[in-house]
Amino acid sequence: MLDQVLTQSQFAELVGITQPAVSDLQKRGVLKANATGRTWLLAYCGQLREEAAGRAGRLAEARAALDEERRREIAMRNAVKAKEYAPVGLIEQVIAKVGRQAAGVLEGIVPALVLRWPEITAEQRQLVEKAVNSARNMAAAMSLADLVDAEDEADDQ
Repeated sequence: MLDQVLTQSQFAELVGITQPAVSDLQKRGVLKANATGRTWLLAYCGQLREEAAGRAGRLAEARAALDEERRREIAMRNAVKAKEYAPVGLIEQVIAKVGRQAAGVLEGIVPALVLRWPEITAEQRQLVEKAVNSARNMAAAMSLADLVDAEDEADDQ
């Protein structure tokens, strides 16, 4: 039987698939028309091996990706335990608190200058006030986004 030319139905029955599946294999060029059953069987088995290898390769890639994600998760947990990482919300709170504290310190500069050097001119006082106000406003407005933007700019340079 394998040394004869088989019909699609005969081959389908031999390998346990449907006749339309055999027709599809022929359309895709896996099975050549007017070939012996042996030729079709070898071609069909080769196609099954190719498909299995492809699936196995995709499965291996998926497993590798999952393993990598697990490694990252474990590394992140370890970093949090070692206090090398902190939640974004907490970092934002710290930045806001430091900004408020810095703004408070900066607000005291001009009055301290006037007390220490009463002879300071209005023009000098205004110049210092302008610089202090600018620094105070920057400190008060500091956010995590500013830090990320600064890192991106540094990376670009």
